[in-house]
Amino acid sequence: MLKGKKNIYLFQLVLLFHAAFLFSQNRSNNIQVQEGRKFYIHKIEKSQSLYSISKLYSVSVDELYDLN
Repeated sequence: MLKGKKNIYLFQLVLLFHAAFLFSQNRSNNIQVQEGRKFYIHKIEKSQSLYSISKLYSVSVDELYDLN
């Protein structure tokens, strides 16, 4: 039973660090309008993934692929 609790605590710790990493990223202030739509111009930094960028801007990874 103790081993199961250790795994749960480890999982919660990983989630905590992951959440802190996601929220520590900053959105770009560079916004451009093209064809009446606003787009953030984001320069990818080292260690950023498409997943983390998609969460930062509340879009899907597929949308990132389509718009780029």
